[in-house]
Amino acid sequence: MIKINKGFTIIELLLVVSILGILAGVMTSVINPNVQRNKAQDAIKRSNIEKLAQSIEAYCAGEGVCPSVNTDTVLRNTYVKQWPADISYYWGNSYRDFEINVALSSNSSKFYRYNSVWGSIKECIERIDRSNWSSTNPTCTP
Repeated sequence: MIKINKGFTIIELLLVVSILGILAGVMTSVINPNVQRNKAQDAIKRSNIEKLAQSIEAYCAGEGVCPSVNTDTVLRNTYVKQWPADISYYWGNSYRDFEINVALSSNSSKFYRYNSVWGSIKECIERIDRSNWSSTNPTCTP
């Protein structure tokens, strides 16, 4: 009598399961969900800074001066309905200069920075505050 084996041996099953486990591990490291989430949050922050800069530029054009603080009631009621979280606003010495910055989620030592003199958003290495506020900064890249 000839015995016909139907099915897989335990070795074959273990081999397939281990290969699938290795592939799953590689895919998880390649498609790191935290990295993807941080990139998405950075895109949202860049978009928020862009919209906020447009609103403040509109305020500056409409009112003749830029707001001195982000709690200005005309700015809040007319131009910006909700101020995005974690965004710093600095008003320059001139009535037409301002800067906005926000830390990146993917790299906490870098910041998106909008300067009204530049008219664009740049990625910077250092955070601005009142002591290092300036219109030009060599640590920023477009």
